[in-house]
Amino acid sequence: MTNIVIPVKNPSAAKQRLGDRLDAGRRRELALALFDHALSVVWPAAERLTSLSRSALGHPWPAKDHGVLVVTDSSEIEQACISRSVPVLMEESARGETAAVESATQWSCRNGFDRQLVIPGDLPCITREDIDTLLSVSPSSPSVVLCPATNDDGTNAILTSPPDALTFRFGQKSFPDYLDQARRRNIPCQVIRLPRLVLDLDTPEDLQTFLEEPRGGDVYRMLRAWNLP
Repeated sequence: MTNIVIPVKNPSAAKQRLGDRLDAGRRRELALALFDHALSVVWPAAERLTSLSRSALGHPWPAKDHGVLVVTDSSEIEQACISRSVPVLMEESARGETAAVESATQWSCRNGFDRQLVIPGDLPCITREDIDTLLSVSPSSPSVVLCPATNDDGTNAILTSPPDALTFRFGQKSFPDYLDQARRRNIPCQVIRLPRLVLDLDTPEDLQTFLEEPRGGDVYRMLRAWNLP
């Protein structure tokens, strides 16, 4: 079974590097819109596990192929998950994406998942087909599957079997770090380049790239409606 983990930062503290283009209110709106998009993509791909509720946390999952777990320090995101019956793991404080994913990984291992797919909650172009593509990859265990971000620097998706096959590290230079870890541990590593997964919205340059061509989706329509220069 594969657990799909979505780490989500507190929307009020998200997208700080966009401060030159967006004020605090709009950065929060953008973070929430990106999270909504991530759920709309991942939740159906995980076999619509709507029967699961928050009470399922800490207990084995039903006999399904995939599960979903949002990990966050935000009570606002927690309430959004509860209202949609999406399992959520609350962090007591904002410790960063790496620490959040490590907590989720421990949870995945405790609850019997043999694989874990980490999808950041801020990929504006990702589709259900992309999730299906990643979930269809079935290398032997141990193994790692990586989707690099723009310029092969960061990592916008990582599938590990078992969930704790590697030490997680996100941010700049994470992609070459994962490659190095896999090589040193003699773990087979597959790189999949999915065009819709290379772009996140962290910097003004990312924002410009995203808006340069017409796209569908609520995130694009919202940004266009703001009439950004």
